[in-house]
Amino acid sequence: MLMTLLCSLPLAFCEGYYAAMVLVDLNKKWVSTPQNTLYHCGWSPTTNYEFKCKVHSTFVNGTKVYDNGVFNETNKGSPLRFEKQR
Repeated sequence: MLMTLLCSLPLAFCEGYYAAMVLVDLNKKWVSTPQNTLYHCGWSPTTNYEFKCKVHSTFVNGTKVYDNGVFNETNKGSPLRFEKQR
């Protein structure tokens, strides 16, 4: 089902290019609390805010790095590189 959806979108998912995708549950409300905040500083400007949806999974370059509250830290990704244009 997911591949059918992706193939019908007017986007190009091409082999050899970097890509990221986030799957969101649009029917699951979620409240930000200090216990579920993942910022290194330990706080968030959204504390006690109720979101109308929740991130379910995150994929980076074809690897699932987040799945329903659990991180896959085996693949750390690559640092961004910028080139100056003159």
